[in-house]
Amino acid sequence: MSRYVVNLSERLKKRLKDDELGVPFTDEMHGFRILNGRTEIWFKIPVEKVKFVHIGDMVLIYDFVNEIWFGGRIRGIDVRRIGEVSRDKTLLTELPDSLCALLEKGHTVYGPGPYVINVDLLCIIDKGVRKPVNTCPTNASVLLMPTLENDWGEPTLYDVIGLQREGISLGVVSQGQRPYEDPISKKLVTYRLNLSAMSNRHMIILGTSGVGKTIFLKHLAWQLAENGYAVTLFDLQGDIIQIIEKANLRKGKKKILGDYGVRVWSEWKWHPKAFDPTKVKIFAPRPNREEKYDKNELDLVKRWCNAKQVFFKEFSLSFYNVSVEDLLLYMPKLTELAQFALDSLFSYYRTQRRGDLGAFVQWVQNAERDRNEYVWRDERGHEIVRVHENTFGNLQRNLRWLEDLGIFDVPNAPEPTFEELVEQGKISIIYLKHIIDPSLLRVYEFRIPSIIFSKREEYIKRAIIIDEAHEVIPKKAEGIYAELAAIKFEKMARQGRKYNIDLIVSTHKPRDINPIVYGLCGTMLIFRIAREDLDLIKPPEEYETSLIKYSPGFGLIFSPENTHEPWVEIYTPPVRCMHEKPPEFFLRMKREIERARRREE
Repeated sequence: MSRYVVNLSERLKKRLKDDELGVPFTDEMHGFRILNGRTEIWFKIPVEKVKFVHIGDMVLIYDFVNEIWFGGRIRGIDVRRIGEVSRDKTLLTELPDSLCALLEKGHTVYGPGPYVINVDLLCIIDKGVRKPVNTCPTNASVLLMPTLENDWGEPTLYDVIGLQREGISLGVVSQGQRPYEDPISKKLVTYRLNLSAMSNRHMIILGTSGVGKTIFLKHLAWQLAENGYAVTLFDLQGDIIQIIEKANLRKGKKKILGDYGVRVWSEWKWHPKAFDPTKVKIFAPRPNREEKYDKNELDLVKRWCNAKQVFFKEFSLSFYNVSVEDLLLYMPKLTELAQFALDSLFSYYRTQRRGDLGAFVQWVQNAERDRNEYVWRDERGHEIVRVHENTFGNLQRNLRWLEDLGIFDVPNAPEPTFEELVEQGKISIIYLKHIIDPSLLRVYEFRIPSIIFSKREEYIKRAIIIDEAHEVIPKKAEGIYAELAAIKFEKMARQGRKYNIDLIVSTHKPRDINPIVYGLCGTMLIFRIAREDLDLIKPPEEYETSLIKYSPGFGLIFSPENTHEPWVEIYTPPVRCMHEKPPEFFLRMKREIERARRREE
């Protein structure tokens, strides 16, 4: 027996014999090379086995001489020979006949010769340890597809890509919009995000409208909650609160989910059942100005939650609990001098006095005038701050504008507490679709995270999900808002890493979001994007065409801390809960409430 196979188990020998796809190939055009940091080798594949390989597939190479494994990815396919035609009869002389008729007359077709595939070597796997490539396979090597699991000593797909075996399930690994499956068991390969092993757990989701971002966010919220997280997310369009409804599969599971979705549901053992309503809480702000919100919609959501036995609370903000940092975000038209004055005045007011926003505005207006300046003094007559009359006017106008928003200390609508918002294994939804005035949205979207960050010593795992992040953390905005929002976000992100608070942001306008976001997010999931956004994201060249053509549900995930191969294509499954267009969902909601009312009568 050859010394090259003496150390192989019988099962591994059989695997190498039965499932061998090809052997190394070199000629004047093909061979081993290192180009632009990529290590390439070519393999000759018999025609009958070409159907088993696809561009982008992960492969294994076993070198009998060095007794080591290589992991790689298929980058291209070439045809070395196309065969010969008959010398006495050529197809070109009888064009009026069909190809079938020509073949019946005895013509021969081009005989396909062996295919040659280009493999990019990713790693060496020596005794289960993944190492960088520092050599190439010898001519005594074989190519085969990796399995998901085995017990005969062969590296698995987990070893080739560096996939995590633990963590939350984001989707299944795919290649070319085709979910990858184990060549032996035919099972799909789950992509898991092992947050507990990552130092940067923040995440950003990018993609144009209609590609599956919201579906993924709802799936992610349930995955996080089931893994012990306290999850908070904002609902701006009325599609997030559908998370407590079971998926509507009346039109047929295959028609709704698609072939791939049905397979994922089956393998992940999902069932279209209603979720436990005690796992979800819904909070909805109620301003004291009726023109600022849709009162009928708020009442409808409240009655629907009561019918579903879902926790529901109307709230406003407490002026006493707000910080000066938050106030500056709420009033983006403040000048720099007015900001300084507000900082000094509010800091004094918080320590020496207590009252609502109206009392604070009245105290500010009662400033002492000294020629063309205004002065505020403490109880001993000492000067707190002095400003020019123009600055005083700017400060006064902005405080009146804030007061007119009607967001603070509304009767019977207390501010949510930390304990209400942060509960392990629960999902808190901040419902904002009924808010008419867009300036109020920013206020709520920053105040709620501030409450969640208020008790940093609480080591409950927390996740804050912000959709339409370009509105909350814009690249450009009126006044100083963009700068302050970026500072606030950066502070939350940096402190979040230390105190188990993860930020997840989503946007369909990556160019409009503050660039600081990209540096603070360790994981990026990209669904279909516009061509002009490619230079912003800078994906690998082989994925550029795919990213502008992805079907809904398919995306490219970049997470260098989670996998050895940082860029991995995945398919995100249809979520288990309801996902309808908001107008259709609210019509269904009204019908359910009406039926419930009739039953009570």
